[in-house]
Amino acid sequence: MPLPGSRDGSVVMKRVSHGSFLQRTVLKHNVVFTEGSKGEEAFLLVDGKIEISGNVDGRKKVFAVLQPVSIFGEMALFLEDKTRTATAIALEDSKVVVLNRDDLEGYIESAPPAISAMLKVMVSRLKSTTKKALRAPNIPMGIVRVLDLFELNGKTEILYDSAVRHMADI
Repeated sequence: MPLPGSRDGSVVMKRVSHGSFLQRTVLKHNVVFTEGSKGEEAFLLVDGKIEISGNVDGRKKVFAVLQPVSIFGEMALFLEDKTRTATAIALEDSKVVVLNRDDLEGYIESAPPAISAMLKVMVSRLKSTTKKALRAPNIPMGIVRVLDLFELNGKTEILYDSAVRHMADI
């Protein structure tokens, strides 16, 4: 009988270490989580390969192929809306350790003060960088808007070389 949260028995969980961590086995081609879903857990890859990808301008873009030992899914734990910014898929049978938000916050709070302060700064920077990355402009639409502005201001001729140089500078 499949475990709760498992459609076909492809996910197997067991306790590991002295803590309350669960190890999950994810079979090849199974999705760990999908972009846009809510995230309450991060994962530590201890065996196998995981592909991290996202939808960029309507197309799948592979951001990384992770190998042990790697952590993934942590960004959703730090973003206010808890939304996954990518999709994680097992490229081969993989084993991951599940870390929930409380576990992670507990480790940050119980770490030595210098480490805790450093982690908090890194988390803050991660949040800021992620917000900026998610607002990245669509380049083709940006070019269309610039050309529109030229036309609206009566500029109907553009010198190619200087325009390319100016855009490269920008």
